Amino acid sequence: MKSFNTEVAKHAKKTRLSAAERSELRERIFSYMEYHPLPKQSGPVAVRPSASRTRWEFLSATYARVAAGAFAFVFILAGIPLVAERAVPGDILYPIKTQVNEQFRSQFVDSPYEKIAFETELMERRIAEARLLEKEGKLSPEVEAEIAEAVKGHATAAWAGIAELNASDAEEGAIAKLTFGSALDVQSAIFADDGEAETETGIEGVVRAARASVDADRSTTTPSYTRLSARVELETTRAHELATSVNGSATEEERAKIDRRLGDIERKIASAREAQEAEGDTEGVEVLSVALTDIQKLISFMTDIDVRENVALDTLVPVVLTPEERIAVLREGLPELEEGEAYDEQSATLAVYITRAEELLAGGNIRDAEKVITEAEIFVKGEEGSLEIEGEVEVGE
Repeated sequence: MKSFNTEVAKHAKKTRLSAAERSELRERIFSYMEYHPLPKQSGPVAVRPSASRTRWEFLSATYARVAAGAFAFVFILAGIPLVAERAVPGDILYPIKTQVNEQFRSQFVDSPYEKIAFETELMERRIAEARLLEKEGKLSPEVEAEIAEAVKGHATAAWAGIAELNASDAEEGAIAKLTFGSALDVQSAIFADDGEAETETGIEGVVRAARASVDADRSTTTPSYTRLSARVELETTRAHELATSVNGSATEEERAKIDRRLGDIERKIASAREAQEAEGDTEGVEVLSVALTDIQKLISFMTDIDVRENVALDTLVPVVLTPEERIAVLREGLPELEEGEAYDEQSATLAVYITRAEELLAGGNIRDAEKVITEAEIFVKGEEGSLEIEGEVEVGE
């Protein structure tokens, strides 16, 4: 008995087309296609995958097209806002920058302190845009008035946020006031370097009015040493990270100046710690407040190219001489002695100050050494007529 497979193979041979039959059928098909062409279509013609293409190849090509389209869509979606960040008033993409990008960022601002910081940043951005337009000769009076109104709106929002924060957390409000005042100081310093006349209605007038509001505030709340120290630590870490990031773009001179200010700030923080331990929170908070304002100004210098181009770092954050440097300056006031000569009375007193300060520094007592150095500096100024000192000056232990 024949198997089932054998019978199937036998019948398959009987129904298969021969080579001659296949050739004839092909010729008939081509002849029909030649005399019956497809009509022209206005749209793209859908092409079915040929039998030679596998299902996997067809799906792969389809996925590739979908992925390419999605990538192009995402690129456009992300690229336009990115390009819009460089837009200034008058550019077609400027509304994307202010109404899309900045509004999107505002959704991620949670705490009241962060909202104040964000409004402050927007204020600085509007001022930077105005300076760029001015540099290009495109800052018309109408555009300047429009930007001044925007600057005023952001400054007012920041100040209102500080007032609101004072009601719920007076210490945090006091810290926010310090940082907002620092931003205004930076902008005021740039306007001072411009050398232009002050105008009440222009951007400079808005900045000066905001600065006056901060100065006129008579709130007596001061942050605790712990709260202020935490904020200073946070901003100092940020400043060090920024200093590392700008190393590639900053000149060697700029890097040296930035590193020097970071060192000065670290010394102020150490001095605040010593003051707090020796004399209580009040003295420590006073020194930390100065350190925080210096940090904020330094951050503005590193992050805002407009600031770097328009004001010197020496103006924003002057160098603070170390105790050793201050002693060296005092030594320059001592006359040179020949062998066997002795100092006169005033020089001898100054020499006592210097010797005592050096002894305190050698023992690690920096705070007392700074006090002695300050007394010596006052003594020298007295010799120059700014402060009269009578009698002998003694330096205690």
